[in-house]
Amino acid sequence: MSDATRSLFFHVDGLQQQIWTLPTESLAQSQHDYDLRACVRIFRDLSDETLALAVQKQFFLKDAFEELFARRYLQSYFPRWLRAWGATPADGEDVAQMLTVRCLESRLRHYNPRASLRSYLYRATRNLWLDTLRARRHERPESLESVDPVAGPDAVAVAEELLEQVRGLAGQLPPEEGQILEALLLGRNSSEIARSLDLSLHVVYQRTYNMRRRLERVLLER
Repeated sequence: MSDATRSLFFHVDGLQQQIWTLPTESLAQSQHDYDLRACVRIFRDLSDETLALAVQKQFFLKDAFEELFARRYLQSYFPRWLRAWGATPADGEDVAQMLTVRCLESRLRHYNPRASLRSYLYRATRNLWLDTLRARRHERPESLESVDPVAGPDAVAVAEELLEQVRGLAGQLPPEEGQILEALLLGRNSSEIARSLDLSLHVVYQRTYNMRRRLERVLLER
């Protein structure tokens, strides 16, 4: 590939055209022809739909996903939508976290890039929030979320006991998940944890999601 051609590819329109026209395998194999830093800068100017297609084709997957979710939807749309639906900040972060992990694991394979990504994620967020509310109505009484500290000393004692159990399990988690759990118990949010551990926000979300599922399984077996 000539310098002139490579330079053209770094232009927004040029890179966008490559993402839309090249087959998945050809695009993935061509990654070594691109300068990552230049691509990441251009990603900021690409449409949501183009970045979603890059994720589907696994073209600089981590960086395309980071630009799309961490810098756009997690910082703006998800919190705004969930607030409008009555979610607390903690609930909103949980739902955004779950949705982000699902989208990363699926590589957005159910999304049609010819349609609006914002509309697709709006519906997905709404459905997940409603599922969360429905599940909460049938939640096991011994789960952490179902304990109401104002209900009385017995409820407080149960909550404190569960918290001690969670703390005791921190050492059994993979190191990164253990660090995230300790930070969460100190009251830090995902953005603060990402900065302190030098991780991207979507990685913190994925590790937190995995850690919570692991803890839930252990606690329910006790």
